[in-house]
Amino acid sequence: MGLFQKAYETYEYHKSLTGKFFSNKTPLLPLSHVMKDVQIEIVINSAGDFCSAKRLEKPKKGGDKEYSVDTIIPTTVESGSRTSSKIAPYPLCDNLSYLRVGSEKFEQFIKQLSNWETSVYGDEKLTAVRKYLEKGSITKDLETNGISNYKDGDFIRWRILGTKNNEECWKDNNLFRKWTDYYQNIVEQEYDNGLCMITGDIVNLASSTPKKIYKGFANAKLVSANDSNNFVFRGRFKTSEQASSVGYLAFQKVYVILQWLASNDSTSFRIGNRIAIIWNPKGKAVMDIVKSPFCNRNKSIFTPSDYREELKYSFSGFRNELPATEDVVIAALDAATTGRLSVVYYNELKASDFLDRINHWYDSCYWYYYKNVQSPTLYNIVKFAFGNQLGNKDDSKVEVDDKVLKLHMQRLFTCMIEMAPIPYDIVLALTTKASMPLCYNNNNREAILSVACAIIRKYYNDKANKEEWTMSLDKHNINRSYLFGRLLAVMEQVERATYSYEEKREPNAIRLQSAFCARPYNTMKIIYDRLLPYFAQLYPGSRQKYKNLIGEIMEKLDDVDDVIKNRPLESQYLMGYFLQRNELLKSNKKQEEDIENGNVEQED
Repeated sequence: MGLFQKAYETYEYHKSLTGKFFSNKTPLLPLSHVMKDVQIEIVINSAGDFCSAKRLEKPKKGGDKEYSVDTIIPTTVESGSRTSSKIAPYPLCDNLSYLRVGSEKFEQFIKQLSNWETSVYGDEKLTAVRKYLEKGSITKDLETNGISNYKDGDFIRWRILGTKNNEECWKDNNLFRKWTDYYQNIVEQEYDNGLCMITGDIVNLASSTPKKIYKGFANAKLVSANDSNNFVFRGRFKTSEQASSVGYLAFQKVYVILQWLASNDSTSFRIGNRIAIIWNPKGKAVMDIVKSPFCNRNKSIFTPSDYREELKYSFSGFRNELPATEDVVIAALDAATTGRLSVVYYNELKASDFLDRINHWYDSCYWYYYKNVQSPTLYNIVKFAFGNQLGNKDDSKVEVDDKVLKLHMQRLFTCMIEMAPIPYDIVLALTTKASMPLCYNNNNREAILSVACAIIRKYYNDKANKEEWTMSLDKHNINRSYLFGRLLAVMEQVERATYSYEEKREPNAIRLQSAFCARPYNTMKIIYDRLLPYFAQLYPGSRQKYKNLIGEIMEKLDDVDDVIKNRPLESQYLMGYFLQRNELLKSNKKQEEDIENGNVEQED
């Protein structure tokens, strides 16, 4: 099945939720309704007399006020796709330019409202609104209530006192149903019949489809055709209906369910300025693949075995919530232009297959991050591979361009779902960034290194189809890059071992790391020569320990052909560097603890 068919199926499961409000969730829209940013609320009574008005405010994340509130309003095909040059009123709520007496816009608005009011689907609220607007006092009433900075584009919603049902028009399910039934009757009378490619039935076809499935794509549509000069179809079809035809009612169901799924955090997430939707048509919970799989459990994970145990525990919970035979639908949407919304990724999987694929990603992509073992988020992988640190302060952040973010997040998202290899350019980008430590503060430097090692390890293990690269220091590994990475870590620690606690200066190994990656053998000699004064400052035991370790690594490198010794290092060097550094830091810490506890004598 395709996206539209799965969305249609999902609507049929959830249609009982239409128009119902739940905390922190966008409501499922009634058919032939849209969610609109509304700036002003006017209160009148059932006789059409003005009572009060106010500007609508909702707090932004930063604490400032935003003068608009999402509101459910009735719509028509024409109003849902109108432009500034096209007069097409909404049925009940509209902007001020349509609600002031004396204009053609107003005449069309009142005519449409009156036709609904006098039909068998009429309502006392429609009568109240019509009576009030025909008095022509709306701008005066706004000013009387202190709203003098109104604009023609300000949308108005209605609260009507003294009526039988909910006084808030935007929460009145009875009013929703009346408009849906009334407009469906109009569609049946005025729209042509044809094949609906969603249901396969002969039905009233939609002459136009709604926009704004997602806020970020305000004017973009999934289905549209407005070129009559044979450009869009390139001679394949004579009419747009031959290319694609959808029933009005069927596409309304598709539209409202996709809008609902895309607007709720439990079923959607951002990929840069794209939107990805992952859901089960029956509404069962599907794990959020961009968040930690550990269900927000605040438990420290110190070893790879602990990590795998926690992963197993977490995925057993996901499998209990989503039975193996259930469907999981994955779609990613992006607006290539302001008017066109495209499906850039689509897949349907059984829950067992979906969870196996996500589990494989997390089971193969993790590394040490300070004291914990973690899997990097997709966002952090892209940010550290293609972003830059803004500023040079200790708290400066790494930022990445939105266009770059959405491109590479999409690639990694696909790798996760499809169990495809990580693109090597991402591995290379992370290696390059991790090899330039002087460009970052300490926090970012360590984060980039950890993310790089996680991705490098996953890349080479997936390539070998087995766990060749572990997270323990492998002293028997003779890979040239791995050995040079170990050597870099030892030379760094030789110099750091002489530093006082307050020392902020970077060791020669760090300052020359980029050159070391490009010409490791020659740069190693330079770094070693600069270490001679530091060797002299070490205690004899420590000096011998470091020299023995360097000699041990160099002995393995002696077996490497001289022709390739000085070639640029491959990505594995970072794993060798990290693990050797980690081993030395643990050894030094244990030695300090032993001295403090009196288990060994301090060196003279």
